[in-house]
Amino acid sequence: MTPDQTALKLARRTAAGSSLNFDGILVDAFVMRSAVGFVHDADGVRSGSWLHTEQVVHVGSTLNYDFVETADEKRFLILSHENDAAMASLAHVRRHIELNPDYYGPKRWSIRH
Repeated sequence: MTPDQTALKLARRTAAGSSLNFDGILVDAFVMRSAVGFVHDADGVRSGSWLHTEQVVHVGSTLNYDFVETADEKRFLILSHENDAAMASLAHVRRHIELNPDYYGPKRWSIRH
């Protein structure tokens, strides 16, 4: 098993054991207004395909992994970030969302359910 396969296996175990439900796992993710990356374990999408999500409305963390929630009611676990700039972008998006609760709050489906 390669290191990438091992990392994906551990992320799958984390996603399955979490109290949150995930719609997929993003590898080499870059989060801006939306998130992009190679997706695994997403319904209707071939594993390893490039995915461009809808607007990100929440950024969170669970068990040493980041995750995003999108406006179309999806939640993706982030296995890895594309590079240091991607990690900085995620932090910026998280802060932007925190500073704009009037805009993002109503879009946050996970707290309405």
